[in-house]
Amino acid sequence: MLLSIGMMVKNESKYLRKCLESLQSIRDVIDSELIIVDTGSTDNTVEIAKEFTDKVYYHKWENDFSKMRNTTISYSNGEWFMYIDGDEIINDPNGIIEFFKFNKHKEYNTACVSIKSFTSTENEKNFSVLLAPRLFKNYDSFCFKGAIHNQPKLKKPIIMLNSEWIHYGYINDDKELMERKFKRTATILKGELKKDPENIYYLFQLSVSYAMHGDIEESLEPICKAYNLIKVNKLHINDYLYVYGQLAKTYLRNNKYKEVEEICNEIIKEDNIYIDLYFYLARAQYMMNKNEQSIKNYSTYLDKVSNYSISQTSKNITIVNDTLGKYENAYLDLSVLYDRIGEFETSLEYLKKIDSDSILQAALNRIIILHGKLNVFEELKRYYDYELVKKHSGLEENFLSALEKYIVSVTPQTRKRVYQAFSDGDTKYSLLNKLRIELEHDYEGLEDKVKIFNFNNLPSYYGDLLYFSLCKKISLEDLLDKTNDFKIKEYFNLLMNKYDDLGLKIYAYIKEFGNKDLNISSARISKVLAIYLFKSNCISDSQYKEIFESYLKSGYYYLEQVYNENVIENELVNIIKEEEDLFLMYMYLAEKYKQDKSKYLRNIRMALSSCKYMKKGVEMLGKEVSQDLVQNSDEMNEYKKKVKKVLTELINDNNLINAKKIIEEYENIIKEDLDICSMKAVIAIVENRLEDGESILKNGLEIDKNNFDLNYNLGYVYEQLEKFNLAIDYYSKAEKYCTNTNMKNEISDSINRIKDHHDNLIVENRKKIVFFSKGDDKFIWDIINELSKEYETKKVTVRNFKEIDEWMEWADICWFEWCDELVAYGSKHKLAKEKKIICRLHSYEAFTDYPKNVNWNDVNKIIFVAEHIRDFVVEKFKVDKNKTTVIANGVDIDKYTFKVRNIGFNIAYVGYINYKKGPMLLLHTFKAIYDRDNRYKLYIAGQFQDDRDVLYFKQMTKEFGIERNVFFEGWQSDLNIWLEDKNYILCTSILESQNMSVMQAMAKGIKPIIHNFVGARSIYKHEYIWSTINESTDMIIEKEYDSIKYRDFIEDKYSINKQIIRIKNMMEKLKN
Repeated sequence: MLLSIGMMVKNESKYLRKCLESLQSIRDVIDSELIIVDTGSTDNTVEIAKEFTDKVYYHKWENDFSKMRNTTISYSNGEWFMYIDGDEIINDPNGIIEFFKFNKHKEYNTACVSIKSFTSTENEKNFSVLLAPRLFKNYDSFCFKGAIHNQPKLKKPIIMLNSEWIHYGYINDDKELMERKFKRTATILKGELKKDPENIYYLFQLSVSYAMHGDIEESLEPICKAYNLIKVNKLHINDYLYVYGQLAKTYLRNNKYKEVEEICNEIIKEDNIYIDLYFYLARAQYMMNKNEQSIKNYSTYLDKVSNYSISQTSKNITIVNDTLGKYENAYLDLSVLYDRIGEFETSLEYLKKIDSDSILQAALNRIIILHGKLNVFEELKRYYDYELVKKHSGLEENFLSALEKYIVSVTPQTRKRVYQAFSDGDTKYSLLNKLRIELEHDYEGLEDKVKIFNFNNLPSYYGDLLYFSLCKKISLEDLLDKTNDFKIKEYFNLLMNKYDDLGLKIYAYIKEFGNKDLNISSARISKVLAIYLFKSNCISDSQYKEIFESYLKSGYYYLEQVYNENVIENELVNIIKEEEDLFLMYMYLAEKYKQDKSKYLRNIRMALSSCKYMKKGVEMLGKEVSQDLVQNSDEMNEYKKKVKKVLTELINDNNLINAKKIIEEYENIIKEDLDICSMKAVIAIVENRLEDGESILKNGLEIDKNNFDLNYNLGYVYEQLEKFNLAIDYYSKAEKYCTNTNMKNEISDSINRIKDHHDNLIVENRKKIVFFSKGDDKFIWDIINELSKEYETKKVTVRNFKEIDEWMEWADICWFEWCDELVAYGSKHKLAKEKKIICRLHSYEAFTDYPKNVNWNDVNKIIFVAEHIRDFVVEKFKVDKNKTTVIANGVDIDKYTFKVRNIGFNIAYVGYINYKKGPMLLLHTFKAIYDRDNRYKLYIAGQFQDDRDVLYFKQMTKEFGIERNVFFEGWQSDLNIWLEDKNYILCTSILESQNMSVMQAMAKGIKPIIHNFVGARSIYKHEYIWSTINESTDMIIEKEYDSIKYRDFIEDKYSINKQIIRIKNMMEKLKN
């Protein structure tokens, strides 16, 4: 027999039939057998296999790929052995057939095929190519070795066959598959590396496994270790090109662009055949704004891709070519690069080379903007007609949406040119633009023309027709009769940002149609329109009150028609479909129960909490409302006392069900009452829900950490949970804040009882950590709270060095929160060599002399919060990089209220106003934004640190004419609340470690506008970063806004949970 085809399979039914069918043409002409070894399939893999061969065997999986591959060989009878996996399909078998048919197999011992591995089912350009040995002369000693990624013991000579195989095993959008493969592969690799920790190939594969699983940071350590082994052992570079490719790719994915540049240049000097390295190098230089160098390397990359089939790379079995399908990504980057250097025609030419929908979609905005820069809108229309519509019909709507965003951002003259260019034709969009041109000043015949449009399924920019109808006072009732409220709001959200006079037009329309012939249709339209009038802030108080009363009238009518009385009376909020309807429901109930002060107040408060922008209207209902809403009024204080007395009695009587009902009603009216918080915790404790009680009490202590009841109750909870160290800690705090002598004695007895009875548990294996600082502790308390669950912790605010002496004696680990005189003293202390010392270096310290004064030899670990700060300190102060780690400050996203936001006009700036924060750039940037649209306002939360800045700001805000648009609001005790009505967070710093206020705003869903400060690109996505003032204004004016994406970025990269996990891992290694 000439050929044995061997397979080992487990649950491969997804692709197995296609795989086996692709073998048939080979089996039809070559004397061959098919051997399939199953290792425990639970799907119908075996049934499929038996349709194609009777040589199906079962062997138990033993976590060793080579062993199982060798089992398939043991069943083989052929002169040659070929292996294939169940998720591979032979796309072109001719090269294999010819190899045997023309007796070439007699001249060689090994044959290779080209394997194309796809990583996505949605983008056919996402693939890698590997030349892999798959056919071997079946000599007696032939076998595979290596428990994972089994490697054949091949013999030369080797031939490259003209045969392409398709591999679907790396599809990363199949999350279940990737998770299964990662657990299997990573487990085996880690096991093998314990036996052979310096195995370069296994380290490489572990890095690849982490990366495919999405663990980008974790993928860096093993590949760096592999690289270091090559250097230390002075191994030949050409034998390990795959390591360099993976290292460069991993550096790139971790935003370490300088390192990418270094590693790529190192290899290119030695060997310039590796295509991927040119792509990674060009991309890194693109991110670092090295425009000319990036252009040069992208050009080299594209030349090498076009000549791949005749290149040495295509014949190298050690190289995985990951970027052969990335040439359109290169086109997109080259377009940006040429745009940066002002070569707009060349920039546009590269965009026109893009053919795949996924890349082209990302390029649409740029295509439109470049045509605008070149002032060739007729050419843009031809591109739309002959490229988009005919070749990429799926992107037609994306293009028009991008065009509409562009239209909003340009001058009226440019806008008119676009309308004219796109008015040619007979599509709906052409008709829209014809109407825009005709109706800009003349509304004759509008009513008949707009009737042909179905507003229920049109893009939001067709809302222009509704604006024109408002101007002409044409009833919207018939036009929008079949259009749902969400769609109507979509139209008006866009109009709100496009037309300054929208509010006035709505006011005139409501005055005209108002509550005439009130029916459900007219009430619905009036209700929606009034919302946008209230948001516009363009009418007088008397007009506002008039419309608000009309809004309530039509709103109540609408509510009664749409919702069952049972829904309203029982407040079935899950059935209410919109926040405005919720507002109307509570206002309706407030009006109905106006004589019952308690119910009235509760419903008014609930109405306001559901729709905050209605506050002005509610206040206008009368002075008695705003007076009654004051939470601390005499009447309200009396109400509080009465409720708390009743609750105390109910809890003492163990009537917990009614107690919980009263608490729920109370909290609908009054928020953040710590007495109630304590009572809720007591109920949880009585019901043995100790973890719930812990959570309630910790939330309360965030409001007042000195509260006696909360500390005492939390001490009790920890005692019941047998967390005795924490119990003593919180009992001690309660004792400190207690004013009752008898109670103090009782707490002291509790502390002594725990120490007497559980002393062995308190000290058992618990290391002691002391945290030193001079008082700026805002970044550290989350860390202390978490570590206190596993360590004995003490936080010391140092007033003199004797305190360092005392607490270093006590501790096993000494954490210095800042690199200042405290760590300089501690690192030179006589105990320094006996203790584990950690120093966290944030940012400002790097630019002082403090690091120079530290004895770094006796510091065990230096934590940096940003990579670029570490690089600077390591280079300037010659610190041992092996002692360092980068752990970013984490954001507790639960503290920042998220909501889906939209474009608006409120820009936030948070922080000191000093040289580091770029105060001049801040003012000039806002002036440029203001010049584009004077509706924008800048709100500053922070304070000046230099009187010169105060004088400059006073002078320039006046000279710029922006005094009424810039608001200095000082430090904010609750940033979460202050940011609530902001749409953008602006950073103009020249250097930051992270800029936590930007991250906190992003956690709320606010769009970041970040100056390209030193290190910014290694922290944030490049789409959030600007280098020139024009770029910053474009980012704000453009309509791209995605709150979920901003929040997800912080949760994925900078959540407090990720920070804590990394710190715990570091502490564990340090402890050992």
